[in-house]
Amino acid sequence: MSLPFEKFLIDPSRTEYPKIISSQHACADIDFLIDALIKAYPGKWAMNEVEWDNIIEKLKSVQIDSLVQVSSLGDTLADILWSIPDGHLKVRCGDITCGQYFKNNLRMPSTGNNLVDLDKGDYWKLQTRETSNGTVAILAISRFPQSAEPSWNGFSEAIEQILRSRHLIVDLRGNAGGDDSKAIELVSALLGYEMDESWVKQVFCETAEAYALQINTYEKIIWNNYRSKNETPPAGLLDHLGKLKNKAIELTNKPTADDKLVVEMPFVKNSKGKKLKFTGNIFLLVDSHTVSSGEWTCLYFKKHPNTKIVGQNTYGMIHFGNSGYLQLPYSGLSIALCMKINELTNGSFYEKTGIPPDIGISGKDTMEFVLSELVE
Repeated sequence: MSLPFEKFLIDPSRTEYPKIISSQHACADIDFLIDALIKAYPGKWAMNEVEWDNIIEKLKSVQIDSLVQVSSLGDTLADILWSIPDGHLKVRCGDITCGQYFKNNLRMPSTGNNLVDLDKGDYWKLQTRETSNGTVAILAISRFPQSAEPSWNGFSEAIEQILRSRHLIVDLRGNAGGDDSKAIELVSALLGYEMDESWVKQVFCETAEAYALQINTYEKIIWNNYRSKNETPPAGLLDHLGKLKNKAIELTNKPTADDKLVVEMPFVKNSKGKKLKFTGNIFLLVDSHTVSSGEWTCLYFKKHPNTKIVGQNTYGMIHFGNSGYLQLPYSGLSIALCMKINELTNGSFYEKTGIPPDIGISGKDTMEFVLSELVE
């Protein structure tokens, strides 16, 4: 007997879907989306009730022809969902992000490329440069894969090398986000004590359906990176996936009150009176394609008093997290639906506008600028 949340689970190996579907199937997909928004998504808590109800009503009122182009359906759904203040929320048709509002608001970076060579499959690298002001460590991170992945091998040793340098440049241009555990590890090492996170409050959609979308995310990661290549996934990834499945079953049997879980992040007491471990200058290079955990890394680094952010406003994909993966069954349209909201206790809100830099640079390579104007 199947459990109610299992209707949201996907077959990660399936990639082929029709380009045209019937009106009946299009309506079924819209109903499926509405069901997921209500049961698996916390967006309703980030908006007032009238605004949220208006979005649901617009989805219910979509006019459907007898035959429907899947790409056009994707554009329609994306434009309705655009008013939700969630930078993660995107409707995709294959590899294409749908919606006119998305296209109109897309900001292109103009500050140079991340030093990591993505074609080599790398996610981070460390190099050093000798200057008249001492050794500069240059750490480039293109994205944050899961902390259990082998790609992080050597990162702890890299941190030790950074601590011996005079200054630090962190290249987060185009950083695509992911698991920010290593960013927290790095910042804590630079501070010399565990970073305090009491300035964040997390509000989770604590339902079996929300966990089903999280399961989909990890199934896709495991399939794309390992099983499709006949490789064995890391034990840490499989263990996390198993925990998500167990949690979904647990919530099916014993739902959380109001489908909501509010988590106040703990205050770290051991920072008072401690001297900084790393006393040099820190420069973070960002652009309009620095997103999600890349942006959280900026907020973490701002806890170090010597940090300056250089470049353009980041993307603005901060206040929603734990991205889930919803796939509409007939059209194959995929939709990113996060399961938590991150509230900053100081009231700051960066969604879809981004974190502003301390030193604004556009139209020139920020790495060259920092090295020539701020370090040398």
